[in-house]
Formats: sequence, C-alpha cells, structure tokens
Amino acid sequence: MLGLVRAAWGRPVGTAFADDLCSSDPNEIVRIATFNYVHVVVASAFDRAPDLTGSVPGDLVVYFREMQAANLQRNRAIFDQLRSVGAVFAAEGMQGVVLKGGAELLDPIFPDPAFRFLGDLDILVPEADIDQAVARLRGDGAHPIEISEIDRRHHQNVDPLVRPDWPVPVELHRNLGQGELRSLLAADADAGTACPTAAAALVVPSAPYRLARAVQHSQLQPPRYRDGLLSLRDTIELEMMQS
Repeated sequence: MLGLVRAAWGRPVGTAFADDLCSSDPNEIVRIATFNYVHVVVASAFDRAPDLTGSVPGDLVVYFREMQAANLQRNRAIFDQLRSVGAVFAAEGMQGVVLKGGAELLDPIFPDPAFRFLGDLDILVPEADIDQAVARLRGDGAHPIEISEIDRRHHQNVDPLVRPDWPVPVELHRNLGQGELRSLLAADADAGTACPTAAAALVVPSAPYRLARAVQHSQLQPPRYRDGLLSLRDTIELEMMQS
C-alpha cells in the first residue's frame, strides 16, 4: 500500500514493486486502502505508473477509479453544503473557522481534489455563538445525532448535526481538543490568525495552526495515541502541509 501511495504521487517505487504487488491479495489491498481513507488516491498510481496495471486484476483498477470519481463528486456536494452553512452564519453575523477536511475544500493543499476523503465538516465557532448557530441550523432542518454522556463529557464539539440533503454531518467545535489537549492549541488564537476564503463567513486556520491541528488530531488524540494507530491519509496530509 505504501508503494501504491508513492506511485499515486508520481514517485519511483522500484523495479521489484510490480512483483510484490502481483503477489499481494487484492482483497487486502482494498481493505487496507479503505481503512486508511486512501482508496480515493490509489487510482492515480495506475494512471501514473500504467505498467502496474498488469500486476493486479483488472476489476481492482476499475474499483479504485470508480472510488476516486465518486469521491470527487462527493467532495463537490460537501463543498456546496459548506457554502450553505457559511451563508447561514453570514445571515446571523457569525464567523466559523473550518478545520481539517473542510479546510482542504476551501484552501486545497492536495494536488487532486479527489484525494481527500471527508467524514464530516468540523467548524470552530466562538462559545458565545454556539447556541445561536445550532438553533439556526436546526431551524433550517438539521437535527442532532445524540452521543453518549461518556463521549459528550469534555468533548470539544456539540452533538453532530445532520440533514437529509447533507452528504456529511456538521460538528460545531467550541475548542480545539478534548481533555488535556485543550491547552495545546488556543481556539481564540486560531480564530484570530485565520485566513479568509471565498465562502461567506468561513475562514481557515493559518498554515502553522493547520499543521499543528493535524498533528494534534492525527498523532495525539485518543484513541490514536493510546492504541498507536497510523492513518495513511493523515500521513499524506502532514507531508503536504510541511512542504
């Protein structure tokens, strides 16, 4: 999988990689790619290194190309959702700092708009505006997904909001970490140094805060730190940010 990700980025993988790929289980390739949220990247490996297509079943290549195309369409729909949320904020005189994947949609660092898979939209909102933002979005048809009291305790965001026509939930954050991690990044400093975007009432963190937030979320946040989990998507994103 590391070789496929390298190939997708146009980097050399060595002459022995094709043999290694040929001896790999296609089902495991799909499983690992999907678990790591890079199933939307792998198709570019076969585009940039077409000789690799002979090392895997043809339907595997088709699968990854379909996943990439579908994610491009999905990201466009999420972008429209993000702009509609921004319009609500603008109407209420509020501003939100869009984090993580949403920031990628507004201020891309990935070379291909299909390369980033999003599970939700994370938006940092000033504490004084949280209740108003939730009420306004609920008035527009959104409703919360209730989470357990254990998960809610010390959590950095309110219950996720969903709407039938939204591709992903919206999570409004009141700070940038849970538990002890809250002291690592100050929400007000992040908001104060944020950069404007073309979307109304939505800004993105400055480059240092965006990188720091990625490190915090992907490397320090429980259970990732506790369980030693590594995400290839996060690894790619961190490299893109550092460069």
